[in-house]
Amino acid sequence: MGSRKVRSNIGISDRRLSRGGSVKRAPTSSVFTVICLARGCPTAERSHSTGGGELARYIGRHGTKRVAKAVLVSAVTPLMLRTDANPGGLPIEAFDRIRAGVAADRSQFFKEVTTPFYGANRLGANGGSQGVRDAFWFQGMQGGLKNELDCIKAFSEADFTEDLKKFDMPTLIIQGDDDQIVPIGAAAYASSKLVKNATPEGVPGWPPRTRRDAQRRSAARG
Repeated sequence: MGSRKVRSNIGISDRRLSRGGSVKRAPTSSVFTVICLARGCPTAERSHSTGGGELARYIGRHGTKRVAKAVLVSAVTPLMLRTDANPGGLPIEAFDRIRAGVAADRSQFFKEVTTPFYGANRLGANGGSQGVRDAFWFQGMQGGLKNELDCIKAFSEADFTEDLKKFDMPTLIIQGDDDQIVPIGAAAYASSKLVKNATPEGVPGWPPRTRRDAQRRSAARG
């Protein structure tokens, strides 16, 4: 009864973040709220990519009473978009290209984006199996077009700076230095400067964004 539980929030939050609340405050933390309030013991939360923003927003709104420790894996925190205050982010044109690709032919876009997403264009990289890449495409095709366009705005423009400042539990922030989707300087390294008790880990030559790799890395760190 008193043991800590680990919940993995990898690869599923991307489609949730357009539900509920305004896009400016997205991703919504409603999923975390329901789960954490239903549990009577602290949990260890492992969140990937946009899911890291969802975890940050939950903690920003509700605190850390029910979160014992956290792992942010290649997370979009604190902010993906380049601004005067965030010069290491990506320019708005990068996200405009994603929007254009999804709007024009999202089936082809979801097939092509798996190459940089899993690092398949890097010599000697695992790059994810064809099955993993096909699963990515299949999941993308399950979403509604408007929801996916809203998600692009949400994960690129939502600012989690103040949310990260409310982390007060041990937090592992892990990301590969060859991440072609989320720039490590504006993500993991920037987040580690905002989170108390943070342990940043930049993995040389590690681009992958797969559940297996993320679980193995975070589990090895306890």
